[in-house]
Amino acid sequence: MWQSSQYGIAQLLSDANSLADAAPKLLQMICQTAGWDVGIMWEVNPNGARLSFVDLWHTEPLLVSKFEMISRSSSFELGTGLPGRVWKTGKGAWIPDTSLDTNFPRFAQAEEYGLRCGFAYPIQIQGAVVAVIEFFSRQERQADDCMAILDAAASLIGQYLERREAEMRLREFHAIIASVGGALVQAATIRDLLQSCAQAIVTHLDAAFARIWTLDEAGDSLVLQASAGLYTHIDGGHQRIRVGQYKVGLIASEQKPHLTNDVQNDPRVGDKEWARKEGLVAFAGYPLLVDSKLVGVMALFARHSLTQGTIDALGSIADHVALGIARKFNEEAQRRLASIVESCQDAIISADVDCMITHLNHAAERLCGYPAAELTGKPISLLLSRQDADELLEDLEKLKSGAHVKHYETSIKRKDDTLLDVSLTLSSIKDSLGNTSGIAAFARDISQRKRNETLLSMQYTITRILAESTSLDDAVPKVLETIGKGFQWRLGAFLVVDELKEHLCCKFVWNDRGAKLSEFASVTTYMTFPYGVGISGRTHSECHCFWDANFSANESDPRSGIACKAGLHAAVTFPVALGRGVLAVLEFFSESIAQPDKDMLDMMSSTGVLLAQFMERKAAEEKAQIAVQSEQRIAQDVINLAPAAIARLDKNLVIKSMNSQFAEYFAGQSPNSNRLLEKFVFQVLSDLPAEKLIETVEKKVPFCMNNYRMKLTEEQQTKCRFWDLAGWPVGTDEGGMILMATEVTDRVNLAQQRDDFVATLTHDLKSPLIGAIRILSFLLDEKTGIQDENFLTLLTSLAQSNQHMLDLISDLLEVYRYEAGQEQLQFSPVDLKALVEEQTRQVLATSMSSLVQLKSVFPQDDNTIMADAKSMQRVLANLLSNAMKFTDDGGEVAVFGDRFGDEYILEVKDTGSGISEKERKQLFARFSQGSSGRKHQSGTGLGLYLSRQIVERHCGTITCESEVGVGTVFRVRLPIWQNPQQESL
Repeated sequence: MWQSSQYGIAQLLSDANSLADAAPKLLQMICQTAGWDVGIMWEVNPNGARLSFVDLWHTEPLLVSKFEMISRSSSFELGTGLPGRVWKTGKGAWIPDTSLDTNFPRFAQAEEYGLRCGFAYPIQIQGAVVAVIEFFSRQERQADDCMAILDAAASLIGQYLERREAEMRLREFHAIIASVGGALVQAATIRDLLQSCAQAIVTHLDAAFARIWTLDEAGDSLVLQASAGLYTHIDGGHQRIRVGQYKVGLIASEQKPHLTNDVQNDPRVGDKEWARKEGLVAFAGYPLLVDSKLVGVMALFARHSLTQGTIDALGSIADHVALGIARKFNEEAQRRLASIVESCQDAIISADVDCMITHLNHAAERLCGYPAAELTGKPISLLLSRQDADELLEDLEKLKSGAHVKHYETSIKRKDDTLLDVSLTLSSIKDSLGNTSGIAAFARDISQRKRNETLLSMQYTITRILAESTSLDDAVPKVLETIGKGFQWRLGAFLVVDELKEHLCCKFVWNDRGAKLSEFASVTTYMTFPYGVGISGRTHSECHCFWDANFSANESDPRSGIACKAGLHAAVTFPVALGRGVLAVLEFFSESIAQPDKDMLDMMSSTGVLLAQFMERKAAEEKAQIAVQSEQRIAQDVINLAPAAIARLDKNLVIKSMNSQFAEYFAGQSPNSNRLLEKFVFQVLSDLPAEKLIETVEKKVPFCMNNYRMKLTEEQQTKCRFWDLAGWPVGTDEGGMILMATEVTDRVNLAQQRDDFVATLTHDLKSPLIGAIRILSFLLDEKTGIQDENFLTLLTSLAQSNQHMLDLISDLLEVYRYEAGQEQLQFSPVDLKALVEEQTRQVLATSMSSLVQLKSVFPQDDNTIMADAKSMQRVLANLLSNAMKFTDDGGEVAVFGDRFGDEYILEVKDTGSGISEKERKQLFARFSQGSSGRKHQSGTGLGLYLSRQIVERHCGTITCESEVGVGTVFRVRLPIWQNPQQESL
């Protein structure tokens, strides 16, 4: 998706007239691609002092009027706010939570509209921040999930701004050169000439004011001749400046330019308070030299920093102005002007009114490839195409009628018939009467710029092809054709590395010349190239590009003879690789003997990386698709083999698909899933909870119901069954839900049987036992008068046996209540120290041995926790009675309690016989009883099992550590203030 958006951004920028023109759609495109709610663009002011608002975009449902209002009216200094931070550091900045950021002035407005996190990223030109893009989201975001997207977008915008700046500099340069050139040939006096030049500087370079001084006849003072912009007068304190005095005089004496973008800290600027009030930031002063002889000084102040393009333009303007001064002073200046023209790097050609060439400088000779003598007297159309020649005649007529300058880009035809891209400026030449006596043409070679634009266009095209292509077969032929035609190659091939990485095999061939190259193309198609053999094999082995200027003479390559026959000479190969792993090789061939082209090599290196990334991405996508298909098959198999009945319903609750278990449950005695498809689910299962299914489909709310009683349709059976039902919404555009049903009739019946058994224990066993115990207690009462000792012993044994039976039944019932979740714990503050002391007294009172020492240790004053007092009393009773039971006379049982962080740890430690490892493994199981060292055999074997149930209901743990012959420690860990029942709700 991002590759498509990247191409969209590139296309949007290519069509935009300015950054402000492109900003709304750019922000929208990035926000929608990366999932941001608000996007804002800021741009550095021309004076470089603040960041100013450019535009804002937000999602339609989000109303951000106040936030937008304050953003539109805001500007940021260096380091202030999120944009200012990015401007200062030149790096992206992340705010995870705007409410916690101390350097975020718009916090209140952002918080009002729920803008939680923010991110800003710089847009740079040659390392300098020129703009900042800022994004906000209502959701929590991570910085790394959007870094790659913003980096690519900022790079594209930066390239666009850099290109626009370069174009603007070039246009400004041509415009001011044209203005200066017009002044040079049209001005009648030195002051007219220099005033026009000063005005051109102010107009085209956005200077606050510009001034030009000329050297007087004595050669020791500078005389102000022209002033434009903020100050237009030429009298006053700076009308005459001695050489060496002030900054202008120092420029004249040193004959060196003086440039600064920090006027306030420039020691040569005398009146800094005046500069501050006028908002002046930059100063540039140039000595006006002709043949290294000073003729004047040109200087300007600006309210913004001077770019390199402006500085370059000023240097060229200074040269032209110096020439104009020299020409106007005397005849010697004419010769010096001619010398300057000859030494000028721009081509200058003059022609008469009939368009016959009268003069051209050395730069023009180099540009056109003709010696001056060969072109003098020839029509200027010799250098132009027919169409351009006709346009030149039309322009000449316009120049004759009063037009001054004509500028456009065209191509000139050199002596060797090659075409060269130039920037051409035409200006009329006036005689002393003001009549047009000819034209002057200023030409500059822009072939490299055009080539760079072509390279950039090719890169965009290749990037777009790779972004839009679905496979290698779709992408590579287009890439071969783009590169081949762009660099004027005649044949290109794409060779891929085989699985063993030993050979290259041709996969695609592009041919621009038809039948003449068909034999070479066929050989390339069917030949394999061993590792390290030939130019392509070497590219494979060395992962390096190779350029052979005369491939047909390379006898070490197996195709050189066929290439010679086909008239192919130059060849170039590029690895398609990431790191050292070569995946393929690109090769191109030309009919001419061509020398290495650095621009092409640089571009193709990046293209090779893009192709390698494309190949790896497609391979990964193919593997992922296979994996997804495999997972889908596995998932389908799992669903089909699942013991539960599963069906997918659409948003109208119509059965769209199901597993075999669903069909077996609900399609009748002979399963037939096709019979249920496309049926309304209530036609199949009329007792389904309709409100739950509708809520799941419409509100996307899942449900789960256990032990749901449901009768199947009458044509199947009339008996009711019990089911566990579950439903959850399908998260796709189609909507609908998944329904799952598991029959639990047997489980319900089993639970009913268990309840019946418990009722039997309660009513049929427990009640008679209680009655029997009461009768035996009455008989054992001394008031009955029974004196027979044997009979009393028998009654006592019978009473103990019945009591043991009753305890067992009570324990069983309590275990059942805990397992069934019927035991409701009542949580309240419980003092464990008091509870232990109370239980200690009860255990000592009922213990059959008074020779075991029982003590408790509680270092803390506060031993209160949130617990159920009754159940915790049961745990302590079980642990203390067990400890007393297994401890010999003279031994010791100790209870320790203390806080540790958020936990309370209770330990019951004895010096008894200990528990073997084998017995410890079953210690907390039902009916598990220790045997080693036990003094009495009474017990149900459910005490520790029930204790573990109680502790775990308190969200705690109970463990045992023991050593045979040494003793045992039971350790209970409990949370201090947690209420498990509330936590589970």
